[in-house]
Amino acid sequence: MPVSLSPIWVIFTLWFLYFMVNAIETQWGAFKTTLYVLTSMLVTIVFSLATGYPVTQASHFESTLFLAAAGLFPEMEIRLFFMIPVKMKWMAIVTLVFVALEALRGSWMDRLYLIAIYSNFLIFFGPAVYQSARLAIRRAKYKGKLGP
Repeated sequence: MPVSLSPIWVIFTLWFLYFMVNAIETQWGAFKTTLYVLTSMLVTIVFSLATGYPVTQASHFESTLFLAAAGLFPEMEIRLFFMIPVKMKWMAIVTLVFVALEALRGSWMDRLYLIAIYSNFLIFFGPAVYQSARLAIRRAKYKGKLGP
C-alpha cells in the first residue's frame, strides 16, 4: 500500500515501484529478484509473528527495493519532483540516513524490525559493501606508506 491515499500519488508510487522492480529484474533475472523480495517479506512476517511487533506500513519495504535499484544502478538519474535530476546513489544515501535516524530514535524492537525488513539488502549487498570498504582501507594504508 503506498504511503498516500491520493489517487495521483498512488499511481506515481506504483509506477515508480514497477520501474524499480523492472530494472532490478532486468539486471538479476526473475528468480533472484523474487528471492530478494521474498526474503524481506518472509523475515519480516516471521519477526512480526514471533514478537508481536505490528507492521503498519509498506514504506520500508519500498525503500529496500529502491536501495537495491540504487545499488545496481548508482549513476542512474531520477527526476525529483519531476524536475531536479538526482543520481540514485545520493538518494540512497539520504534513505540510509533516514533509516539510521529511525534506528537511533526507536526502541530495541524498532531496531530489530529494521534489521528484519532490510535483511534482504544486507544479504544481497552486504558482501559487496564489505569488500569495497576493505579495499578502501587497503588503498588508504598503501597511500600512507608511500607518503604525500
